[in-house]
Amino acid sequence: CRAFIPDGNGNYIEMGQTLPTMIPTATQAPSRSPAPSYGVTCRPFASIAADETRLSISSADDDALVVALPFEFQWLGLSNYTNVTVTTNGVIWVGLSAGRDCCEAWPVELGGEYQVPKRIAVAQEDLNPSNVGSIYAASVGDAFVVSWEDVPHFGGDTMNGLNFQAALYSHGIVELRWGQGNPPFQERIAAGIEDDLAGVAAPATGQPFGDGGVTDSGTWPTNQCRAFVPDGNGNYVEVQGGSLS
Repeated sequence: CRAFIPDGNGNYIEMGQTLPTMIPTATQAPSRSPAPSYGVTCRPFASIAADETRLSISSADDDALVVALPFEFQWLGLSNYTNVTVTTNGVIWVGLSAGRDCCEAWPVELGGEYQVPKRIAVAQEDLNPSNVGSIYAASVGDAFVVSWEDVPHFGGDTMNGLNFQAALYSHGIVELRWGQGNPPFQERIAAGIEDDLAGVAAPATGQPFGDGGVTDSGTWPTNQCRAFVPDGNGNYVEVQGGSLS
């Protein structure tokens, strides 16, 4: 199989079957100069836990916090944002306001029951860090990383902690990363990128994700990553993923 991805400069790149080492970013907003090529390696989950990076919502349930970015983030490769809203339920909303994200794994799809703007679902479900686990945010190299660490489902215990994170890059690239996790048998998560107002739905694909980027009950994408790149036409394309050694 060979996959061909628009490079944002009026050309196509053959991705092949192996993970590429360099992927040019999408065309920039008209007011900005073209971005240089940016390497995407879909890095594995790595803890960023530290007292200075812990977010205050780590002590809450069904809560959200606006976090300033260290750069302008180009949502869809077109619109610039300097803030995101991080929630306890495994979602990042791009911009200042959060939509509803409790209390189940909403499929990443257009025209569904839950139509929402500017959603990055990293591991969306009804999660609760108020008693166990924490949420962190920090700049790591040229990425801004939000990390949920040992956060259980609501009603879960210390044996059900989940580890996952999202890395945002200034030119719009988003990496979703999952480490170790042990969800209860009956629970699922949803992952992917959605903006119903812009007509965008890019769910995570490949096992254990099914339709709409929703996992089967009790499964978890241990040591996996998915990278999403703006395609230059106001959409996101999932260009790589799978298990990481």
